[in-house]
Amino acid sequence: MKLTFALLFLCLISFGLSAQVLVEQPYTIEQYVSEVLIGNGVTATNITFIGSEEQIGYLSGAEGLFSVASGLVLSTDHATHLSDPGCADSQVCGGCAGAGTDVDLLNVANSVPPLIGQSFTVSSVNDLCILEFDFEAGGDSISFNYVFGSDEYLEWVNSTYNDIFAFFLSGPGITGPYAAPAGFPNGSINIAQVPDSDPQLPITISSVNDVTNAGFYVDNVANTGICIDGYTHTFTAAAQVQCGETYHIKLAIADGSDSALESFVVLEEGSFSSNSVEIIASAAIDGAEVFLGDTTVVEGCNTAVFTVIRPDDTLQDTITLNIYGTAVNGSDYTEISTTWILEPGEDSFDLILDPYNDNASEGAETVTIEYEYVNDCGDTILSSATIVIMDPDPITLFTAPVGCLDADGNIYLLVNPLSGFGPYDFQWDTAENDTLNEFTYNTNFIPGSATVTVTDVCESVTEATIYWEILDEFIGMDETICLGQTSTVPTSGGTGGFSEILTEIEDPDGNMVWVTILGASIDTTLVSFLDNIDEVTGLYDGLYNTGSGGIGSIEVQLIDGCGNITFSTLSVEVCELEFFNIFTPNSDGNNDVFNIMGLQGYPGSRLRVYDRWGTMVYSNLNFQGAWRGINNTNTPLTEGTYYYTLAVNYAGEDPLEYEGDVVTDLSVDGVVTFSGNVMIVR
Repeated sequence: MKLTFALLFLCLISFGLSAQVLVEQPYTIEQYVSEVLIGNGVTATNITFIGSEEQIGYLSGAEGLFSVASGLVLSTDHATHLSDPGCADSQVCGGCAGAGTDVDLLNVANSVPPLIGQSFTVSSVNDLCILEFDFEAGGDSISFNYVFGSDEYLEWVNSTYNDIFAFFLSGPGITGPYAAPAGFPNGSINIAQVPDSDPQLPITISSVNDVTNAGFYVDNVANTGICIDGYTHTFTAAAQVQCGETYHIKLAIADGSDSALESFVVLEEGSFSSNSVEIIASAAIDGAEVFLGDTTVVEGCNTAVFTVIRPDDTLQDTITLNIYGTAVNGSDYTEISTTWILEPGEDSFDLILDPYNDNASEGAETVTIEYEYVNDCGDTILSSATIVIMDPDPITLFTAPVGCLDADGNIYLLVNPLSGFGPYDFQWDTAENDTLNEFTYNTNFIPGSATVTVTDVCESVTEATIYWEILDEFIGMDETICLGQTSTVPTSGGTGGFSEILTEIEDPDGNMVWVTILGASIDTTLVSFLDNIDEVTGLYDGLYNTGSGGIGSIEVQLIDGCGNITFSTLSVEVCELEFFNIFTPNSDGNNDVFNIMGLQGYPGSRLRVYDRWGTMVYSNLNFQGAWRGINNTNTPLTEGTYYYTLAVNYAGEDPLEYEGDVVTDLSVDGVVTFSGNVMIVR
């Protein structure tokens, strides 16, 4: 017995599953700063870059890897290496243009050893990647978040190969030991430091690792999720600034002492901001923001929160909000007031967005809350956040329509949600602990079914049932046909149609055929085989045309929907001719032609027909075996007895001569049967 099962199901989408790091390079240098890095309350100008543009990129999909889910990548190698599918380690930065040296970076690198009780020295900095720009802040401070990682972990900790990065800040009120551009005469400071270190400790593989400041380190030798051997927790760089004044920052990273083994820093998207007004939108169900989106709500499912933050909480303040969008305040969701009073000491408040389930198909609707604030510089700062409201989406499910039991009676059960909102819960009736969307189940070779109940994060529920049965063995059967006849490849059993034919060859005309030839060469064997390529659930029909006079066997290899192979051998031969001496050419669809069976294998045969007075009424010099009772002008003859002669040309030999008589009877209808070589009409 061959074991198969048929799956019967509902069909349909799941929202994205677990995130995967991706590094792309879609932006210009200016866009990386203004559209990726810069957030609220900061304006950037005079953007410059040193290095190869291969060393800068945009990282996304890092949710769950480290808290910087997306952001700007600066690397000592090609930034896209971080998301190489095979994590092929690039030992040398081929094509990186960050040559030369940077005295400040080298000094930062060599300041680390004495601070951690080591004596190594970094001889040079290479593969420089430096992004610089001027900026103005709308508040009295700036900050941004970042993660550092390196392939030098952990083999080269406390060695001369100590890759280094720094964030050099210069401007009014700042005096530091590092160089700064003209217009910032008091130098710069490095604001990339290990948190709470005293004295301040720059961040390198030797200052943050599995021994030194181990609480900030994540070992990733297996390159899980991102192609790097280790990385830090998320750090925040921050500094006090003066509102409305121009500052300069230099974000720099380089290889230490060599040009091998990549290091990178990721600057969190939108985090380079000032402590001006801010509105934050958040929507989640038990941590499900990864699936619904952290700014998406579903009618009747979840709510969202707008958090409005003001920079100065020392005074009483009346805050007026602008609320707009395609969703109507108070109609599509519970009404939100546009005026709020904050007392001294209150620096923020929350607005709850609770959408109504109106059972109407409206598509995605938006709600935007906007807050306009005039800072101490007299600048107008506009901050906004948007929530998307989705219609409820009932769960629909998909699974493969055909599957198979293995030799031990196991089947692979699979269900995928195609709509609804994840994460999903799965509960199969096969066992209490069967709660995955796919697993292997033992049937004990007994026909049966499995039902799964699927629940999404919005408590929508649906079920699907999979049935399996035991089917007969898939077999092929042999058949013998006459030259020129049409035959169907004989098979029985199996399931899922025939997905594939194994052997491909070409006939002498270059036509692709799907057969295996046994015992004959291609040019002397009938090899034209037409398969029903579009009829995947049926058998393959083959029409055989004459070749160069050869005959032989054709073995067809078929695979059914479960991958089982069967063989059917079609033996092609020249059959004996069969003559019938009565037919009824009255166009009723029954026995309308005079047939000589088997003549298709003899091209070039000649038929002549005479009436009873010996007058030739029909002649065909290439007769194929069927005469319709007409003369050579296509006029129907009267009923009666006619005489014929047939000269059969077989492979160029002397013709074989046949003669006989045939009766046309226009008055007889009915079912035709045979008795020997005589056709009888009843």
